[in-house]
Amino acid sequence: MKLAGTVIFYKPDISIIDNIATYIDEIDLLFVIDNTEKADNKFASKLKKFGNKIEYHSFGENLGIAKALNTAAKLAVEKGFSHLLTMDQDSRFDKKNISVLKRTAIKNINKKFAVIAPVFTLKNESSDSRINHSDILDEVKSVITSGCILNLEAFNSAGGFCDKLFIDQVDHEFCLRARKKGYKTYILRDCFLNHNLGESVNVKFLFFKTRVTNHNYIRRYYMTRNGLYLAAHYWNEIPETIRKMTADIFKMIIFEKDRIKKLRSVVLGIFDFIRCRYGKYDY
Repeated sequence: MKLAGTVIFYKPDISIIDNIATYIDEIDLLFVIDNTEKADNKFASKLKKFGNKIEYHSFGENLGIAKALNTAAKLAVEKGFSHLLTMDQDSRFDKKNISVLKRTAIKNINKKFAVIAPVFTLKNESSDSRINHSDILDEVKSVITSGCILNLEAFNSAGGFCDKLFIDQVDHEFCLRARKKGYKTYILRDCFLNHNLGESVNVKFLFFKTRVTNHNYIRRYYMTRNGLYLAAHYWNEIPETIRKMTADIFKMIIFEKDRIKKLRSVVLGIFDFIRCRYGKYDY
C-alpha cells in the first residue's frame, strides 16, 4: 500500500501544525488543500517544518470540502498512490492509533473496501486506555471523512465526492454510492481519532441526556438540504434519515442559541432541495 494523506484547511490556526504532527510520519506525502478565501502565507510557511512531505495548494476561495477532497485524491492518483488518509484540520491521532489503522488497512489490502475509519472521540473526551488493537473491522453503511483511509480504486470507480453538496453529508453520500459499486465501508472499533463536532455539549432534558452540536446557521442550511438529498437518493439504505434530522432540529430549537436564524436556514435548505438548487450557500 502506497499511502498519501490530505488535510483540508479553512481559516486554520496554529494548533493545526500539532495535529498534522500526529500522523505525518505514517504517510509518504501530505496534500494540504486550503479553502480559505485569502490564504495566510505566513501560516503556509510554517508547514516547511515538515520538509518535502508537504504539498500545499490554495484555491484562493472556498470551493467546499467535496472539491478539496476530489483535488487531493486526483493528485494522489497522479503520483501513483493507492490510498489516501483524509483528515479534518481539527482532528488528531495518537501514534498508536494511526499505526494500527494503517496496519489494518495493509492487512486487508485485498478486501474491496471504500474506506476504513476509526471511532472518533470528541474534544476533551478520552478513548478507553484498555483497548487491545485487535484489528477487527465492523461493516457500516457510512462514516465521516476525517481519519479515514480511502481506497483510491473505489474513489475512481464511484466517481469521487459529490461537488454540488459542497459540505455536509459529502462523506456519507460517497460511502453509500461506493457501496452500490460493491465497495464496503468499515470501522475499526479499537482505533480512535480525536475530532471536533461543531461546538458539541451534553445537555439534560427532564430525565434524558443528549448532545447538541451548536452548528452555526449556515451549516444548518447544508445539513438540511444535503440530508434531504441523501434521504431521497438512498432511502432504502438509510430510511432513518428523516427521523434523525427531525429529532436534531427539535434539539436545536430547545437547546441552542440563534434559533430563529437557524430555523430560517432550515427552511431555506428545504426550499433549495425542492427546487434542486445546490452548491455554496448564497443568501
